[in-house]
Amino acid sequence: MFVEVELIPAYVWFAQMAYVHHPSGARTIGAEVVHKLNSPTTTVTVGLAEKLDSATSYKVKMDSNYVLSALWKCEVRKGTTVTLCSEVNTKALDKAAKLGINLAFKN
Repeated sequence: MFVEVELIPAYVWFAQMAYVHHPSGARTIGAEVVHKLNSPTTTVTVGLAEKLDSATSYKVKMDSNYVLSALWKCEVRKGTTVTLCSEVNTKALDKAAKLGINLAFKN
């Protein structure tokens, strides 16, 4: 666990605590608490990352603002990676979700 206080570009001080647990070689579970010192804003985020095989992994996280995010990454060929991501506000399901796709090529 670590605790740090930083100054971010908007000149807002915040305190941050995080915990990471590795229950298995392929799975990581984590939590983070961020508190802005000049306002009563505290955000809690919990997440899970797992490597399914040597080329595929996914990540899921949920924060205290009811935002659920997911990412799936797969190396389809050597040097070619496909990443799919989504984000949805579970408190406002009537609003559209954010979706993204990325295709990366390496030499």
